[in-house]
Parts: sequence; structure tokens; C-alpha cells
Amino acid sequence: MSIFTTREDYIKGFTQVFTDTKRDTEDLKLYVTTQVQRLDTLLKDLSQVTFWQRCPEILGIDAKLSLVTELV
Repeated sequence: MSIFTTREDYIKGFTQVFTDTKRDTEDLKLYVTTQVQRLDTLLKDLSQVTFWQRCPEILGIDAKLSLVTELV
């Protein structure tokens, strides 16, 4: 498991796996883009008040991307 210290490294870790695959990547690119956009929306105004409401969805996005990475 890799440890990412920046958002860019985190996203690059997933996109690198998807670009290295020999499969049709258009659907994967669309899926990753959608998940990253949702993640950015959740992180945009993250505060102490909203953290506990958003944390489960942020972890869910991470889990989805991790599972797709493993399946590819």
C-alpha cells in the first residue's frame, strides 16, 4: 500500500494503473473522473463541522477506486 502526501499523488496513483492497462480505458477514465470530481466537491469546503458527515462518502470513493484498481 502506498502512502500519498498530496492530492495530486493520490489521483496519479489511480490514473497510472488505469493507463497501464491494455483494456478499453474510456469507461475507466470516465469513472475515475466522476469519482475525482465528487471527491473534490466533498473536500472543497471540508471543516470541523462537516467532517463526520462527509468522511464516510470520502472513504467510499477511496474504496471504489481501490477495488477497481485491483480488478484491472
